[in-house]
Amino acid sequence: MHSPVGQLAKYCVDLTLQEYDMRKYAPTTIAAAALHLALKTMGMRPSVAELKLQAQTNLAQCIHDMLILQKGACHNNLKAVFDFYSTDTAFFVSSIKALDHS
Repeated sequence: MHSPVGQLAKYCVDLTLQEYDMRKYAPTTIAAAALHLALKTMGMRPSVAELKLQAQTNLAQCIHDMLILQKGACHNNLKAVFDFYSTDTAFFVSSIKALDHS
C-alpha cells in the first residue's frame, strides 16, 4: 500500500488493534470500514459493492467507532501507531484531518 489512500486505510486498521472494544467486528468489517474512511477522507467515492455490504452488516457502526479512534489518536496514551503514520514513509496520514462524520 504505497499510496496515501492505502496508508490511511492501514492506519485506520492499525488503530483498531490497540482497542479491545473493536474485537466485536470481523476482520473483513474492519477492513471495509478502513477503506471506506480512507476513500471518503481523500475525497473519493466508495464502491457500489461496499455500499451494499454496508447495508447488510454492522459496517456503519464500525465506521463510526473507527472514526472516533482516528479523531482521538493524537491524544491516546498508546501513540506508537499515530507516531509511525506521521512520517514521510507513511505519507503523514495521521496528520490528515478526520472526517466530521462518516
